[in-house]
Amino acid sequence: MVHVVDLLDREAKWPKVQPVFITVDPERDSVEAVAKYVKEFHPRLLGLTGSPDQVREAGKAYRVYYNAGPKDEDDDYIVDHTVIIYLLNPDGLLTDFYQRSKSDEKMAQSIKKHMEVYRSLFS
Repeated sequence: MVHVVDLLDREAKWPKVQPVFITVDPERDSVEAVAKYVKEFHPRLLGLTGSPDQVREAGKAYRVYYNAGPKDEDDDYIVDHTVIIYLLNPDGLLTDFYQRSKSDEKMAQSIKKHMEVYRSLFS
C-alpha cells in the first residue's frame, strides 16, 4: 500500500491519498502500539484501533475475516485475516478494492483512473 502511495506522490498533479491501517487485533494493538507500527512504513500512514466491538463492526462493514489462533506457551498467537486494500473516495464511499494479486503499478493506475472520474464528476 505504501509503495502505491509513493508511486502516486511522484506525480504532483494527483492529490495526496491518505493511507490507513486498521488493526484486526485490538486486544494486542493499543493506540501506542499501532502508532509505533505505522511509523515504520510511511509518514502519512494513519493507524486505527478501537474496542473489540468497534473493530468487529468495522470488519463486518468491510467484510473482513479475522480470527486469532491458539496461544502458545508464551501467550503469543497469530491472527489469520483477509488482506485487502480498500479505496474510498473523498466522500468516504467505497470505490474499489485490491487484493494481493494486483501489482503496485496496476493499483496506482486504477487509483488514477478513479481520481480522474471523481474530478470529472465533482469539479
